[in-house]
Order: sequence, then structure tokens, then C-alpha cells
Amino acid sequence: MGKKATERQGRTTERKGEATESPSRPTDGKEGDGKLEQNDRKADVAINEINNYTELEVDYKEIKSGRSITHFEIYWSKGEVISAASANQLNEIYKYLNAIMEDTFKIIGMNDTEKRDKGLNLLTSAKEIEQEIESEEVSASRADFLITNLKNMLAQINILFVEENRKAPQFYNWLEERDE
Repeated sequence: MGKKATERQGRTTERKGEATESPSRPTDGKEGDGKLEQNDRKADVAINEINNYTELEVDYKEIKSGRSITHFEIYWSKGEVISAASANQLNEIYKYLNAIMEDTFKIIGMNDTEKRDKGLNLLTSAKEIEQEIESEEVSASRADFLITNLKNMLAQINILFVEENRKAPQFYNWLEERDE
């Protein structure tokens, strides 16, 4: 029968005294069926997804023998571990967002246009924070930062209300009391 031997560039099969060579990998970019090039593209897609959606940082290097790619070396590192925001942090964020959004009509109804504009800018900023929270996973440190910002926004809105409601000082009319 036949005798099989494996070589670096391909597989040599001997049958009935006849030797034929069938390459298992393309020897350059033009020969072969392009499976290695397809694997290279698949590796790029997979590595990009790993890098984008996990804390791992992955890279690879093509190892060549001559002009042919014979194999890949893969490198990875754990990267920076980012902890997600806790449920308590998210609840606190939503508590402040709800408190700010409850004041929407009070802000719109302010008489002083300058204070109303400041209030509307604060509402817009709060709405952007809400969209950020809903669209992506927030880290614990980012959640702490957002909580601090929301507390400050709520305090600024309350200051606007206090300033809006200040009227001329009420004087005690002692004459009314005297008439009784």
C-alpha cells in the first residue's frame, strides 16, 4: 500500500511508487484555497470583539516561514478590571433623577428667564445622564461621579427655586392690630 509522510509545506503521499504533493496550506497569497487568509480575517473580527466587549486585551502575530504564514501566536493580558455600578448606586442615581424630573414644570413656570434657562440646562444635563445610564453599563467610579453631579444639580435647582420665590420683605403692619 502507501506510505504517508508529513512535511512542513504540505503532505506528501506515496501510492504505488508514485509521489504526489497536496499542499495543506497555501504557500503564498496566490496559491491554495485561501483558508489561512480567511482565518486571519476571522481572527481580526474575533479579537476586535474580545477587545471591545471584555476587559481582556488580545493581540496576535503571524509567524511566517519564508513568505507563507505557518501559524499564529496569540498574546493577551487581563487589562484593567472595571467593576460595574452596584444596585444601590443605580438606585441612588434614579432617586436623584426622579427628584430632578419632578421639578420640570416648576422650572418651566419660572418667571425669571435667566433662572428658567439655568434650570432647563440642568434638566437637559440630567436627561443626558439618564440616557447614559440606560444605554450602557456604568462603572462604579462613574456612578459615584454621576451621583455627585446629580446631588449638585438638585442643590442648584433648589437654589433657583429659593431665589425665584423671594419677594419683597413682608413688614408687620402694626396698625391693623391696633384697629381691633
